[in-house]
Amino acid sequence: MELKPPEVDASPLAPHCVDGAKVEILTLRAVPLGGLCAMTVARTLLQRRSLIGAWCFVDHYGPDRVLDVGGMGVAPEFPRVTIKPRLNVEPVARLDVRA
Repeated sequence: MELKPPEVDASPLAPHCVDGAKVEILTLRAVPLGGLCAMTVARTLLQRRSLIGAWCFVDHYGPDRVLDVGGMGVAPEFPRVTIKPRLNVEPVARLDVRA
């Protein structure tokens, strides 16, 4: 066993470089949430490779006119969320209100 193994870049994507740091550009894709009357979110997710270990995705919603799209339905018990223990999922919501 090596105490200080050499670092190997196993990424199949060619990374961009900004000031020597590797940056991977992720693209948004529209994802409908909520069945037939779904609202659409812009999801950012690592898509081109499979990962082992921790990962996350970001959903962006709005700004939309509630009268046009119906708004976002939030359960009354929010933020209590049922989590499947084997998935170890931690939801985080950040509401951004701008005039």
